[in-house]
Amino acid sequence: MLVRAVAPPGFCLRIATFDNFRIHSKFFTGITDPQVKAQVIEESTYVLEQAEIDPNQASFRSVKFPNRFIRHRNFELFAEPVVTPAELQSACFRIAPPLHPADF
Repeated sequence: MLVRAVAPPGFCLRIATFDNFRIHSKFFTGITDPQVKAQVIEESTYVLEQAEIDPNQASFRSVKFPNRFIRHRNFELFAEPVVTPAELQSACFRIAPPLHPADF
């Protein structure tokens, strides 16, 4: 199942290869250049998988960089390879309903 991780409407979470694979938010709907739009789509599409270390949580594997998962580290998000138990744990996310479901 492919899922684009989406922040506020009009924004997406994109892997910034120019910033050590840190996750940046990008205003998606304002992109008019088709090549740039295609690149942003490619760099903001993830496969939603059952987390390896905790099957009750989920992990997001990058489609463009299949060896990288979204991880949280030092209150920031990165797309990094995960191997050790600590890395696997930091690539786990609990899926929960939105706080204001009527708004979404």
